[in-house]
Amino acid sequence: MAKLSEIVKEKLEAIGIKPASCKGCGESIIFLRTANGKLMPLGMDLSPHWKTCTNPERFRKKDQPAQTQTDEPEPDMEDLPI
Repeated sequence: MAKLSEIVKEKLEAIGIKPASCKGCGESIIFLRTANGKLMPLGMDLSPHWKTCTNPERFRKKDQPAQTQTDEPEPDMEDLPI
């Protein structure tokens, strides 16, 4: 059985979205534009890539503290304004 990341990658390529490689860790990622107009890197499991990147410090601004995990639950996909 194919892994979710492989299935997502195939589906994205089928509609013309080619994943890139993270310059910090080399994992496959895609970029989606947020409601604020900024690009957000997502992993092939469609979660924010900063959660799993092994080298996130490379991209952090010098005056920006590291983000920490919160106890808030992840939003339900049905709640997203898509």
